[in-house]
Amino acid sequence: MTKHTQEEWNKLVLEIWMLGFAVDRFTPYCVFCDYSGHVESLRIEIRESKENYTREIVGTEMNVDGKYIYGVEPTDYYEKKRDILKKILQDHEVDYSAFEKVYVEVSHYEF
Repeated sequence: MTKHTQEEWNKLVLEIWMLGFAVDRFTPYCVFCDYSGHVESLRIEIRESKENYTREIVGTEMNVDGKYIYGVEPTDYYEKKRDILKKILQDHEVDYSAFEKVYVEVSHYEF
């Protein structure tokens, strides 16, 4: 069971989305906020600038149904993301020490 009721959970998810929008509007960064209702997923990507919006500097994808994530209580997981967005909005800069570096292997087929 999570710490939040469904209504509180929905407000937390909306607050995260709203903060992504605010970071886009009130900082030099360009932010993409995408919700995919069919899989209950919210993706937020922060790009270098409105002029250089193709360069992603940090991003996250979240399942917004309130279920446990990687063994972590979901409200803790989302509150951390909310707090990071608040800090970016306040400071107008990205603090890379707040992020976990993830390595992704990319492969494709050629002919």
